[in-house]
Amino acid sequence: AQEKNLAAFRGYSCDTATKLSLRCMFVRQGGAEDNPQRTLKEQNIFAVLKQLGFSSDLYAMQSEMWFYSNTMADNIA
Repeated sequence: AQEKNLAAFRGYSCDTATKLSLRCMFVRQGGAEDNPQRTLKEQNIFAVLKQLGFSSDLYAMQSEMWFYSNTMADNIA
C-alpha cells in the first residue's frame, strides 16, 4: 500500500447470505465451521490486532451493525 501504516486484507464469502458469510470473512480460511451457523473456531482479525496493540477501522457497505459491533474494531463507519 502507498499509505503509511495501512494494511488491507481480502475477505471471501462462505455463504450466499450476508448474515452468515460475515462470520467467516474475517477469519482465516477454515476458521469457521462448515455448519449452518458458521460457528467460529478462532478469533477474528480485529480481535487479534487489538490484542497486539493495533487499532482498526471497519467501513461497512451494508447495514449489518449487529455483526460489526461484535468484531472488536475500534471504529465502525
